[in-house]
Amino acid sequence: DCEVEVHGKVMAAVSSGESLDFPIVHLSEGFEEQTGYDMAFALGRNCRFLQVKDAAMNKALNGLELEHIKSFCSRQSEGCTELFFLINENSRGDRFWNLLLMKHIEVRGHPY
Repeated sequence: DCEVEVHGKVMAAVSSGESLDFPIVHLSEGFEEQTGYDMAFALGRNCRFLQVKDAAMNKALNGLELEHIKSFCSRQSEGCTELFFLINENSRGDRFWNLLLMKHIEVRGHPY
């Protein structure tokens, strides 16, 4: 057993594995507050909008992790879990660390 104490709101998003682009199908209030992107904007989009807007800088900061994420998404093995550490940008362009936990799950026959 492990107990975790959370201060503030948790930032969370759920993406659907039924589409090739893994669109966000649910997000938390903490996600909206941290990123500055509301539900109306984020739902149905891939979370790439959080990446550093300058492509060369994003590649320098996150390139290796992004390659690992692509590999993870292509596997789609239920129960498979990986952890990634990215630098993202909120809607104002401020950078923040994103500890990204990804896990393939199936709910009622649908992959997420």
